[in-house]
Amino acid sequence: MEPTPIRLEELAGIQRSREPVEIGIPLKQGCWQPNAEALLLDDQENPLPCQSKTLALWPDGSIRWLLLTFPATMASHAKKTLTLEPQQPSKASSCGVSISETHETIAVDTGIIELNVNKQSFPWEVANKVPKTAGSPIKNTVLCTTPEGHLFNTDISTPWHVQTSGSYKTTLSATGQLVINNQGAVANIKVDLHCYHQSAQVKVDISIHNPQRAHHTSGLWDLGDLGSIHIGSLNLQTHIANPKDTSSAAIQAGHLAEPIQNNAETRLRIFQNSSGGDQWSCANHLSANQDIIPKFRGYRISNGSELMSEGERASPIAMLRHPTSGHSVSLRQFWQNFPSALSADSTGLTVELFPADALLPSHEIQGGERKTHTAYLDYALESPNALEWTRHPLVATLSAQHYQSASAFPWFYAQPNKTTEKLDTLDALIQQGLEGPNHFFAKREAIDEYGWRNFGDIFADHESHYKEPDAPYLISHYNNQYDAIYGLARQFCLHGDHRWFTLMDDLAKHVADIDIYQTTEDRPEYNGGLFWHTDHYLPAHTATHRTYTKHNNSSSTPGQTGGGPGPEHCYATGLLYHYWMTGSETSKQAVLTLANWMVAYHEGGGGLFEQLLFIKKLDIPKLKQKLRGQYVSTHSYPFTRATGNYINILLDAWQLTANRQWLEQAESVLLAAIHPKDSIENRRLDDIEDSWSYLILLSAIGRYIELKKQSKEFDYHYAYALSSFTHYTRWMVNHEAPFLNQPELLEYPNNTWSAQDIRKVMLMHIAKRFDPENATLYAKKAAEWLSAITHFLSGSHEADYTRVLIILMQNYGPQHIEAKSLPYQPGDHMNDFRQAPQLSWPSLCFRMLGRLLKGVSAFQLKRELNWIKSRLPAPPLVTPNKP
Repeated sequence: MEPTPIRLEELAGIQRSREPVEIGIPLKQGCWQPNAEALLLDDQENPLPCQSKTLALWPDGSIRWLLLTFPATMASHAKKTLTLEPQQPSKASSCGVSISETHETIAVDTGIIELNVNKQSFPWEVANKVPKTAGSPIKNTVLCTTPEGHLFNTDISTPWHVQTSGSYKTTLSATGQLVINNQGAVANIKVDLHCYHQSAQVKVDISIHNPQRAHHTSGLWDLGDLGSIHIGSLNLQTHIANPKDTSSAAIQAGHLAEPIQNNAETRLRIFQNSSGGDQWSCANHLSANQDIIPKFRGYRISNGSELMSEGERASPIAMLRHPTSGHSVSLRQFWQNFPSALSADSTGLTVELFPADALLPSHEIQGGERKTHTAYLDYALESPNALEWTRHPLVATLSAQHYQSASAFPWFYAQPNKTTEKLDTLDALIQQGLEGPNHFFAKREAIDEYGWRNFGDIFADHESHYKEPDAPYLISHYNNQYDAIYGLARQFCLHGDHRWFTLMDDLAKHVADIDIYQTTEDRPEYNGGLFWHTDHYLPAHTATHRTYTKHNNSSSTPGQTGGGPGPEHCYATGLLYHYWMTGSETSKQAVLTLANWMVAYHEGGGGLFEQLLFIKKLDIPKLKQKLRGQYVSTHSYPFTRATGNYINILLDAWQLTANRQWLEQAESVLLAAIHPKDSIENRRLDDIEDSWSYLILLSAIGRYIELKKQSKEFDYHYAYALSSFTHYTRWMVNHEAPFLNQPELLEYPNNTWSAQDIRKVMLMHIAKRFDPENATLYAKKAAEWLSAITHFLSGSHEADYTRVLIILMQNYGPQHIEAKSLPYQPGDHMNDFRQAPQLSWPSLCFRMLGRLLKGVSAFQLKRELNWIKSRLPAPPLVTPNKP
């Protein structure tokens, strides 16, 4: 393993002391074997304690991605480079977090504090070991109330357990359910505690999840749905058993702000009611009754009933100090996730994740929705600035050359000689996402894309394209269309700009919590799915991130005024990379959730009624075509982005788990979607409005070929995919043209179509490598199209629209491919591909009969009744449901 430089830069003007930092590091294939040697992290020849975790393996068993966790100490505005290399025995570190576990308890000793949990109870206690005169342990608990103020019981379902342990970091985790009056579980709760060696600080992740299905009457997904739950508050409280009369509390609203103090006899509180931005009271913050929820701009600090201070945007730290002890707390992205509050009195501190306040209605959590908050607690309070770093955590970076040499991304090439002033036209267009007047952070401000449900998502400003000039923007949510997370990840790794990472990280967390339908109680083709973006060119109203709303009389799609998660909107590769780059277990599970959803959507569960529906939707149309004497292929998957997304998510799951069943399923889909001898004319690719997305399918096949090459699996499936891919790219060279050359064929001929042309360019560049005998022709066509696209978009006022930028970012990279041949061409298998895939009458009949037999053999009355029940309309909405 070659030494790996890791760069740190302090940008916020904060002194850092042993701040926990995590970074995912890709490694070359064959470079590093699991458990081979320890690692040494050098800080200018001073060894730092570090902990590593393998996130992914190469096909040969070597480590592909490694998560590194370590403490960083830096001066304000400093820069430094750490070096990761194999451990030298003479420099071995003796650091470590001590864990003691019994049948009933777990104790974690960091050397500074001792954290204790009873496995069957949510509260935890922390005792400060330094100084020895420290007071009683601080008790911490999570409390949730109903809108009427009644306390939920929190019943443990998965007891406290050690989720992660190592020389530097230990994580304890527990899950439970919120229950009241023995009426059954209302919601799920999950708590993760992250402790660090020689640190008094604990990072706390708290998630609340509504596992019930939404009723979504008529396929509409508005607030007020009968599947929603309502809570009055969700708080993390610290409690001091023997509070001292001389205790004092303080709240600092932000970096360099003067702390506001009291003697802790009254309650000192900071409450963020809105984002504090110019659009703080816009229609993005509607209740189910279409009332604007925020009541004032920004935050207020009060001492009892007395207003002490107010402002726009707070990133506060609350502190409580006693003669022999003290502790402090902060809430990550406090103002961005409003409403939120921190408070302090003589008994302890409270982090109000969902505050109870006279100005607020109850908090509605929709069916299948989840929200995760992150708080930080410092139990030593040796310095009032101990949690200052939590306002702006460090982001470690690697060089673009490292990502390239490690083959971290397909078709990723470092460009060391490029500067912002000398970017080529495509790079300059993408850079508008950070530097242009309508950059991604400015988009947040345009519709106040803040608040706990909205924050992290991207404003879909392209959906306002057809509004009247003086009309306000439509409230429209992007929901990771075309995998914005993946595009942002690539840009961060290419340029090392922290802003790309921030956008990626915020969006990934939002998608995993809000945009994925986290339930198992709805239709199999909906459960675990990714919600579509807001309906085209229409406002979201009270549908928030749920596509279709009852407040729009019609849809942008003729004949469709409702629906749910669908396979043409499934993008998980970015979530896979977010896991690899940050170690986020939430993103990892999100990938698997989406993969299982796509399998359920396409393959079903085998029930009789489900198979009859498949016959109606998939086989009867082919039967009618046969009766009309039309050509019918053997393909059983559509030649669209839905199939491309399906192959992509199966590849994601394969890379994530190394389970070959995912790969084998991807190969079976590929065989049933495309053929090296397809009659392309019968694919009707000239109907560009309906067929354009075949480009996404071809891109997925290109990715499959590249991954098979990395695995050195030059088998029948590899040859089949390669031959099919080149069959279509050869056709594209002679028949494809920019979409806007025929605007009359398009329903909405806007500049997004020019951005979609970038897919053709990149397929031509990939084909240079896959089909070297035609490389010159591909390169010429790619250059011609790329020049036309970039010239057109450079003069367009639509070029900085969200959808345009994301499409360009998602498809970036292959233009740098050198035209050299793959190590294996499919010649040995060409005789296997000579037969055109035409569906015969016997094949169609056997297919339909097979579905019937599958349905009959799997028949279970209970399952069939549940299948019907999940499709029945819900009762009319009356009032929001309350526990």
